[in-house]
Amino acid sequence: MARPLVQKGIAELEKLVSGAAGDPKTVNEVIAELRHRSTPRAKRLLADLLDRSESKETSTPGRGSRPRRASSEEAKKSNGGPHEGGAVPPVATRTLEEAYELLRQTFTEDSEILARWGMTSAMPEPVRELVLEEWGRRVATGPDEFGRTLERLTQDVERLRANKIRSVRE
Repeated sequence: MARPLVQKGIAELEKLVSGAAGDPKTVNEVIAELRHRSTPRAKRLLADLLDRSESKETSTPGRGSRPRRASSEEAKKSNGGPHEGGAVPPVATRTLEEAYELLRQTFTEDSEILARWGMTSAMPEPVRELVLEEWGRRVATGPDEFGRTLERLTQDVERLRANKIRSVRE
């Protein structure tokens, strides 16, 4: 992936963001670059930009059926609020489980299952079937390097079929 802002210092990135408040493309480019940086100042800017974009996404009407990110308030409720005041912590201080929980809130169950096996819901059904068959052959002799097993695959395939039947009935 190209990093057009890799040469910019953090001060330049901050200036870019302040000058491009209404330009989501520039803000997204800065966010993408900040994800590669680890200084405290970069992490703070990234957290600030993500919070801003989250508040815009949750307040934008008419977004259709596209999944939206959970608001901090929703995440706090689902998360049990293990942090001071129950607030969702900035990206840099989230535990892996908290990050997964926020991610799960944006996924459908089918999307989560498909992602486990390296697919998306945008893949055509026949291609998904072929990929699942190949996974069956690969994990038939034991778990793969990520711990995926034939038993897990079987459960996931059954769940996908059950969800498909349920959606047809509805």
